[in-house]
Amino acid sequence: MIDFVHDPWDDLVVKVFSLLLPAEELANLFRTTGSLPQAPLASGSGPFPLVIFSHGNGGMRFQNYTLARHLASHGFIFAAPDHTENAAFTALPDAFVIYNPLLMAKSFFDRPQDIGCCIDTLLELGSPGSGDRLEGAIDPDRIALGGHSFGGLGVMTEVQTDDRIKAGLDLAGPWISIALFNLNVPMMYMIGLEDKTVGVPYNPLIVDVFEHSPAPRFLIEFMDGEHFTFTDACAIAPTLFGSADGCGQGKRSSDGSPFQFVDPDLAQSIQHAYVTAFFSLVVKGDEQYRPYLTANHFPDVIRFSSALPSSTHGASQF
Repeated sequence: MIDFVHDPWDDLVVKVFSLLLPAEELANLFRTTGSLPQAPLASGSGPFPLVIFSHGNGGMRFQNYTLARHLASHGFIFAAPDHTENAAFTALPDAFVIYNPLLMAKSFFDRPQDIGCCIDTLLELGSPGSGDRLEGAIDPDRIALGGHSFGGLGVMTEVQTDDRIKAGLDLAGPWISIALFNLNVPMMYMIGLEDKTVGVPYNPLIVDVFEHSPAPRFLIEFMDGEHFTFTDACAIAPTLFGSADGCGQGKRSSDGSPFQFVDPDLAQSIQHAYVTAFFSLVVKGDEQYRPYLTANHFPDVIRFSSALPSSTHGASQF
């Protein structure tokens, strides 16, 4: 079951979504996902690296739940907060806060505080003597940050100011100006070449940011990918979050001709494979993942560019 609300707001959320979604999509909110609430920590193998994930503008903390599950299964602790007022909704113990488009600019400045607070709180819970189930479970020297869209923009700003973050993942996140660019951590960027939400003019800027990022750096371009290709929108509520922007059929940006977006399950499997290899290599230091990050394993679906020191010479494109 998708963990999308907490009592006493369940009925309210269902009523709101029932006005926005067809019945078959509303049922998605209750389907089994394979995640296990309150899953026990793996014994004898901690402390674990931590990944903080920041959702997009109007998104939700569970919008990338399959990525969360996949990374957790590979030895990462994954945390995804709601950014209150910029999330579709946030169910707090004493308040139900919905998305406010007028506060988007405010959220840009609030997000670093959200992320910093999330890291601080988790490290406190993981510290010796905390008595929490996370005590001793989190490695404070192995923290990564990922985000989608507006959250991806937050990744690129936050990694420049918080030296606790060792790597960043930007999924279809726009960039504002190269003048603010001062990255010094490994980065992975993913974009959709048919992205109609931020693709024009931001995709060229992301490519430029990639080219100016320190190595190791990676760029994955989904040829038939859209903005929500990088989320689980197509499995949750395609009508609301991904219709004509990543789910089903779309129109080419170049000539308006119809085409089929990349299959969501395939897109997620590609994303999971490269993200896991990236974080495992640059955050865990697990060298067995290095060979995977030197090649395009899905040439019919993506374009892959990288700069990976030691075993490669400068930038390479496959």
